[in-house]
This record gives sequence, C-alpha cells and structure tokens, in this order.
Amino acid sequence: LNLTQFPANLSTEIQVLMMNENNLQTLNREEFTTLGLINLQKIFLKKSNIKYLHRETFKNLKILVELDLSENLIEQLDKQTFSGNDRLRILLLYGNPIKRLIADQFPVLPYLRSIDLHSCEIASIDETSFSNVDLLELLDLKQNQLQNLPSNVFTHMKNLKTLLLDENPWNCDCKLKNFRNWYVKN
Repeated sequence: LNLTQFPANLSTEIQVLMMNENNLQTLNREEFTTLGLINLQKIFLKKSNIKYLHRETFKNLKILVELDLSENLIEQLDKQTFSGNDRLRILLLYGNPIKRLIADQFPVLPYLRSIDLHSCEIASIDETSFSNVDLLELLDLKQNQLQNLPSNVFTHMKNLKTLLLDENPWNCDCKLKNFRNWYVKN
C-alpha cells in the first residue's frame, strides 16, 4: 500500500501486525501505544524504508514476542530501544546498515532467544554488546564486515547453540586467536 504512517483506525485487539513493504521511514515515540495497540505480540515491518527508530517506539508493548525490522535503512539502535519488551523472543534486524554494536547494545531481555543481524555491514562489536541477553540460543552475524572480535564477547552465553559468523572478512592474526580458540572449543 506504500503507507507512510500507521492507519489510525486499527482495532485495539490486533495481536499480529504485518505491514511489510511500506514507506514508513520513521517510527515515533510510543508509536503503537498511542494507537492503542497494546495487545501486539508480533510486529512485521520488513522492507518499510525505516530510517529512524525512537528509543521508546516499542514502549509499553509488554507482550511483544517477535519483531521483524529487517531490510530497512536503520543505521543505529539506541541501547534502550527494546527496554520494557521483556517477553521479546525473536528479533530480526538483518539487512540494515547498522555498522557497529555499542556497549550494552540490548537492554535486559530475559526471554530473547534469537537475534538475526546478518548482512548489516557490522564492522565493530563491543565486548559487552550482548551482555544483557544471556539466554540467547541463536545469533546470526554472517555476511558482515567483521575482521576481529573481542575474545570474551560471547563467553557469558551458556545457552548459545547457533553462532553464525561465516562470510566475514576475518583478519586472521594474533588478535583473533583467543576468540578462535574459544569458538573451536565451544
């Protein structure tokens, strides 16, 4: 439909919102709660030309379990963007030009199990980027611009079952050795 904003007449009972391939560009503060959409469990906004997310876009969406923001134009995420979305389990951010993940990039998300960040042009990941998502089971970082990683970036993740790192331009030098040893061992 090439929508530039969310329709104002959406039912407050909606639990799954699929608005892929629109032209939203900006997600404002409390975008969904302002429309009375507090019952949202899944939001799909893939390929919607989103460039900017307010840090409180998803505020008060307490039962949100899945969020797809893939293949948009998001360059950075505030570290509080998903704060309060405690039940979030699946986060799809792939295909955004994010470039770097900062310290404590994600707030405490006790149920988050899967983050997909493949093809995001990520060249830098802080050693504490994932420190608040201990129970993560799947992390996809393939097809980025990673040349190196801090050796302890994933060591706290005891439930991590799938870590995808292929198709990055790794710089195989001594700086990568500790991470490589951890990766092979685990």
